Amino acid sequence: MRRFDPQEIAWLECLVLVARIGPISAPAFLARLHFSRAAGRALILQPRGHFGYCYVRPAHLATADAARDERRSLMALLLLLAWLRREGYVAVEHDEGDVPPPLLVVGEAFDAVRPERSRVVLNAQGDYSCEPHQVLSAHGQVAYEGLRLEGDAFTLAREWARGTLHASLALEELLALVRPAPQPAPVCAPVEAVHAKAPGGGSRTIAAVARTMLRLNVMTWLTLLVCAAIAGIQLGGAVHPGERTAGPGPTPVAAVRTAPVSMQQDLPVTHGSAASVSAPTPAAAAPTPAPTSTVTPASAPAGPLYGLDVSKWNGNWVDQLKGSLAGISFVFVRASDGLTADAAFDRHWTAVRSNGLVRGSYHFYRVDIDADQQAQFYLRMLGGASDQGDIAPALDFEAESFPLGAPPPKEKVQADLLRALQALERQGGRVPMIYTNWDIGTKWLDDERFARYPLWIADWSQRNAPRLPATWAQQGFRFWQRTDHYLPPNDNRLAMDLDWFIGHHKDLTS
Repeated sequence: MRRFDPQEIAWLECLVLVARIGPISAPAFLARLHFSRAAGRALILQPRGHFGYCYVRPAHLATADAARDERRSLMALLLLLAWLRREGYVAVEHDEGDVPPPLLVVGEAFDAVRPERSRVVLNAQGDYSCEPHQVLSAHGQVAYEGLRLEGDAFTLAREWARGTLHASLALEELLALVRPAPQPAPVCAPVEAVHAKAPGGGSRTIAAVARTMLRLNVMTWLTLLVCAAIAGIQLGGAVHPGERTAGPGPTPVAAVRTAPVSMQQDLPVTHGSAASVSAPTPAAAAPTPAPTSTVTPASAPAGPLYGLDVSKWNGNWVDQLKGSLAGISFVFVRASDGLTADAAFDRHWTAVRSNGLVRGSYHFYRVDIDADQQAQFYLRMLGGASDQGDIAPALDFEAESFPLGAPPPKEKVQADLLRALQALERQGGRVPMIYTNWDIGTKWLDDERFARYPLWIADWSQRNAPRLPATWAQQGFRFWQRTDHYLPPNDNRLAMDLDWFIGHHKDLTS
């Protein structure tokens, strides 16, 4: 028979109460059991990207062991629920034809969401997020750190983040077998939050309360989705390994390497229903042009050229390539992550060229993996060198490039990254680019030696020019990732990253 530890037995006791009283909202149960405000945890899942974040108070992640314990605790709960479901003790009921929303939010911590320019405020206390791996307090201090959930962890969490939870009374027999000794009746927060005693002394389900809680969860999901689109942070849509983020701030005075051009125009978005993700609306200070339904054709020499960047997370994007791409001129394809090949690289790499688009590649750089090995692996993915007909290679360096726990010394991080860039240039025959955002670039790339490498800047704001780290204040940027919520007209509503190049088509590969 399966063994149960004391924590699992406590969870079983709460499930027995659910079996006695009646079905409740699955996310409400999960929230009260693990993601309560008192526990200092919250959960946001992104079904389209197949990943999510478990947010915990920084004090819970003081050491690497503490971070592992947090993951183990969540996995223990999810695996217990999965086992109980497989054995027929519990079930989750989803509405017929129910399609998961772009965001699934579980917990009490993020309960009053509102957009504020380049950030999303998550609750009445003023906690907000500019980067999905971290939540800051109203005073700018770290309020929650995020533990990324992928693979099986994400799949398990997704099953219990929506729908209605049903529990069988057979749980009483199971509990009687596994409980070591008689215990006092548990005080079970999940059930108390959704059920109450009837006036006659009997126990009944307050169905209206349960329905209201579920309705509030749905509204929270939709609100967060709108907020993400407005604020330009990565809380929804398809993503790369590690969220690409851009820091807020005023528009800098920065030189652009290519000819200047007016950038006071809408992003090229395809407008869908209210439930669809679209690009952020222009800031109030900028002029508001008439909306457009497709990308402006890229033939005008003075205007920006538009491009996408894709990885295995973009699903069947290649199958949608045939037909109009509405002015898309170039596509960046993820080749590798650390020492792991992107499973879709060969397919994407071939399809981009065969469809007449200029192609570029990038490697997601990992701080905790040998820099020379990463450069060699990336070059092998490219066939040993970078084709002069392609855009120069790029190293993707961002917050998710760092492992959990205390980061290495800045001097080591900079030296290793420079070594990887130099190896790419020496052996690949091209000066590589650096992809980063203002926050990471300002903190970690403040050495002037990085300035010789062209900048691919991520800034999802509605500024007329991106905010640049000081290292590139004079050189300017080469490519600008303007949003992660572009909807190609033939992409089945899968949000993608949209990039700008200010210049002529012939200069893309220079």
